[in-house]
Order: sequence, then structure tokens, then C-alpha cells
Amino acid sequence: MLIGIGVTFYYGKVGISLEGMEIMKEYGMSGSLYPKLSLMSVFLGPAVIALVTFFAALYPTLRIARLKPVDAMKAV
Repeated sequence: MLIGIGVTFYYGKVGISLEGMEIMKEYGMSGSLYPKLSLMSVFLGPAVIALVTFFAALYPTLRIARLKPVDAMKAV
């Protein structure tokens, strides 16, 4: 994540060249993109991933917690 933040800051200052996209100049756009980093973009992605992972692991965990050890050993 730290590498991604560093890369975004770098290209935010330098810009990402879009050579070959001359049509953008016809619409008044520059030939480079300058990404911006916000707190929401830094924390929202990892938060969504953490929530999805938590809920994906919740059902199997609850199911295993209800099993008796003897029944679990019989299933193997």
C-alpha cells in the first residue's frame, strides 16, 4: 500500500503521459493525467476488502463452531 501511495504521489507531480492521444487536445484536455490521492481512496479500498473478507469467513466459522469434535472427526 505504501508503494502505491508513493507511486501516486510521484505521478501526481510528474503526470502520466498520454502520447498518441492527440484527440484529447481537440477537446481542451492536456496530454497528461495527474492522479490525486485522497484519504477516502486510501482507506475505503482496504476497508471494503476487510469487510468482505470478514463476512466471507463468518459463515464457515459459525458452522464449525457448532460442530461437535466427534462429528467433525467422523466426517474426515
